[in-house]
Amino acid sequence: MDLDLRFRVVGVIAFLLSLGLTPMFRELGVRWGLTDKPGERKSHIRPVPFLGGAALFLAFMIPSLLVLRDDAPVAGILLPSTLIFAIGFVDDVRGLPAWFRLVGQLLASLLLIRHGIVIKIMPWYWLNVTITLVGVIGITNALNFLDNMDGLASGLVCMACMGFFFVAWLTGQRWLGIYAVALVGSCLGFLTFNVRPASIFMGDSGSTFLGFNIATLAVMGDWSQSRWIACCIPTVIMSILIFDTVLTTIMRVRTGKVSNLREWVDYAGQDHLSHRLVELGMEPGSAVLAIHLVGLSMSIVAVLLLGANLLVALGVIVMVVLFFANWFLLVKDIPGLDVVNEHIEGHTG
Repeated sequence: MDLDLRFRVVGVIAFLLSLGLTPMFRELGVRWGLTDKPGERKSHIRPVPFLGGAALFLAFMIPSLLVLRDDAPVAGILLPSTLIFAIGFVDDVRGLPAWFRLVGQLLASLLLIRHGIVIKIMPWYWLNVTITLVGVIGITNALNFLDNMDGLASGLVCMACMGFFFVAWLTGQRWLGIYAVALVGSCLGFLTFNVRPASIFMGDSGSTFLGFNIATLAVMGDWSQSRWIACCIPTVIMSILIFDTVLTTIMRVRTGKVSNLREWVDYAGQDHLSHRLVELGMEPGSAVLAIHLVGLSMSIVAVLLLGANLLVALGVIVMVVLFFANWFLLVKDIPGLDVVNEHIEGHTG
């Protein structure tokens, strides 16, 4: 598939829309009082609006709709994405209980499956459905949780979607590529206003919307004829999100901070990978950059896996696992983490 006009049009329109809509929603957030107020656990000294998710949503949806064709998976992607955004927006404005958010994410994931967007790596359909539900809901919340420092979440989505795009380009998957480049453009425009010190936050509407969509791209992609490589490529692209979720879950259960799924969803702590890197001596901006670089490296590794045989792929996966295992040992035990990091960032997960 050539890098034709559609990709450039979608990416440029998404970027320009995000660049124009983000300051507009920033002003609306200030006018309507929809702001994250300064506080004891916040780094910002003035209220910061959190309507950035609306700009991200529109910047993705509009160019995606402009290039639709009959073979586009419209209902399977755009409808559940809209549901996820709507739930997140209401949560930002009014607040919703954890069980309601989870039910909404489950319904959106079932919409994906209803329209044929389901993992196809196992011989049993019920197992593919189960993996799809757990994976999509897990990644949706993982990005929401990791949206805890300026520019971190939107930058990570850029890195992941660049990996998805190049895989799509090399394998001729048109719609996977178009949706990926639309996400890249919308995130790049938003990043202009979200880098430290951020003048706008994306809110839960933005982080859950982006998390749901990168999970959807991972599910809809046709990654390899080999079942194991097909499983490894999207997993490597999203490995930072998976690692952070595993890290925080293990440490919170081990320290007794969470004991069930509801507590896991509700817990808002500053014990994520980003916070741990800061406690080890990095500046917040440097910690964000380091995580972005790892995310970019994982996307490059995933693209290289396309042409690998099974033995080479297994070797690469072992190295990736060892990398994150070493990182886990480095950052897992930091005494007084929640107390020390109370003033780093306003949005926590």
